[in-house]
Amino acid sequence: MSFQSMCAGAVAVSIGAAASATTLSYPGFSDTTGLTLSGASSVVDNGIDGDVVRLASEDANAGSFFASGLVSINTFQAEFSFRITDVGGISDLSGQVGADGLAFVVQNEGVDALGGSGSGIGYSGIRPSLVIEFDTFFNSPTDPDSNHIGIVVSDGGPLTTVETASVTEQFDNGELWNARVTYDGTTLTVFAAPDGNDLLTPVVTVDDLELLTILGSNSAFVGFTASTAGAFGNHDIVSFSYVPTPGAAVGLAFGAAAICTRRRRSE
Repeated sequence: MSFQSMCAGAVAVSIGAAASATTLSYPGFSDTTGLTLSGASSVVDNGIDGDVVRLASEDANAGSFFASGLVSINTFQAEFSFRITDVGGISDLSGQVGADGLAFVVQNEGVDALGGSGSGIGYSGIRPSLVIEFDTFFNSPTDPDSNHIGIVVSDGGPLTTVETASVTEQFDNGELWNARVTYDGTTLTVFAAPDGNDLLTPVVTVDDLELLTILGSNSAFVGFTASTAGAFGNHDIVSFSYVPTPGAAVGLAFGAAAICTRRRRSE
């Protein structure tokens, strides 16, 4: 079997699983069957990773994509890779350019949900929701700095930031970043690191998080948002996998994603 066939097969297997076991696996995005893209989102070849979903760029301010069907959120593990390139525009309060960031979103507004651009990172206004934002622009007084992970929730009311954690290395440095989000029914844990580094140490953890109460259901739409404004950058999702009950399957899916991504980069 060819490398291309192997990657395509991984997507096909995951789509079949999604229909029956609500698992998702996208080692790449040459095939977006099972996803709903909204706003500025489109599939492009970024010249590094092959086909990616570009959520936002200099000329396109806000975009999202979500799995087209509901998935279980009782417990889950999500893993994804992203790359932010070609940053520019105005500087933030710390002198950094590039904006505004991207977010992994679990929500029950709808499959085509899309929030505001700029500091809204494409998720503002999506309610109810759980948001894990990778924020690259310092908006005072809501942000701690120019590069951080934030946990934001809404039970249908205003969005509330419950935790933030600063990250030293810039998310928009052009490198491939890997992230993992786990939820065991009460504790949400987020890992993130540049490609080639192990995801062993959590960046942020939130205890006593009741998603059933927040979202009003044990199922939801999962996906991503991003936005730009006076500052900008290409916000690309390179790979994505989601498994309602953490286990070996997600590791295999993400391993396939990493192999496919690295092979494409070397060709």
